[in-house]
Amino acid sequence: MKHRSTLSALMADAFAPPVEPTPFHRYLASLHLPMIVDTWYDGAMREALRSHGEWGEIQGITRAGIGESRWYRYYDAAGSETDRAAAETWTTLLYKPHGSIVPSRNFIISDADYVEVLTEIDIQTPIPDQVKNRRTERSFLFIGCRFHDQLLRTYGRQIAKRSAATRYVVVEPDGLTKNEVRFFATQGMTPLLSRWLALSRSCRKRPENF
Repeated sequence: MKHRSTLSALMADAFAPPVEPTPFHRYLASLHLPMIVDTWYDGAMREALRSHGEWGEIQGITRAGIGESRWYRYYDAAGSETDRAAAETWTTLLYKPHGSIVPSRNFIISDADYVEVLTEIDIQTPIPDQVKNRRTERSFLFIGCRFHDQLLRTYGRQIAKRSAATRYVVVEPDGLTKNEVRFFATQGMTPLLSRWLALSRSCRKRPENF
């Protein structure tokens, strides 16, 4: 709490250079999916979505020093703050649970941030209602995620909670920990080899259940 402004300034400086979307970011954007969950702080996925229809973003926010009881904020495609009513109209929802450099430099990063979230996440309070609604009866495809840390497993479990029972995760099998393998089993996550990503480039049919 004491050094929050310093930490935020360091994060803003680290992520200031824009990140060009990869071909896979652009492919995901072209699918007009109901929801994309992006766990990193850069703005690449937002940039990829820029020219793809009606979409908006919900970001997790730190509650340190802001004098508010909110856990997240809503932003439209132009980067202006909006509200939950607008979010109901979006074709694609981009959910950034840890915040992002754009458009407003929201960062969940410190121990204090995560302690606050973890005290409430089991009862789903920090998870936006729009995320809860869109995950219902839909599967999750996890790409580029590791679950070797308890915090990561907690976030993955709670964000995907009450979604469809079948889920998929793209992994490098040689580097998996025992805890990750156990997590996949308990969460009904079917591992896919990372080379699946290369094969997916030739697939242009929308995965309707994702």
